[in-house]
Amino acid sequence: MSRQKRRTTVPRLRVSPNAESLMRSLLATCDPASLRRLASTAAGRTELERLQRVAAARAAEFEDYLRLARDVGATLDDALKSTLEA
Repeated sequence: MSRQKRRTTVPRLRVSPNAESLMRSLLATCDPASLRRLASTAAGRTELERLQRVAAARAAEFEDYLRLARDVGATLDDALKSTLEA
């Protein structure tokens, strides 16, 4: 008996584990002129758009983690302050 997976309403872009190393190497090796040359071809433009989506998805993922960590930190801080005031 197989279980059906619950699907979200918005498809999530899966970010590969090597996205960080890919982005670091891209920043280190590419200058704006070579990126413009790459964007001038159809295949290059498609690849740059894909990398841009990956970077945006990674940034959104880390922003969510950062927001969550700040909420947890604030909750723990409030708990510690309340025990000190009591």
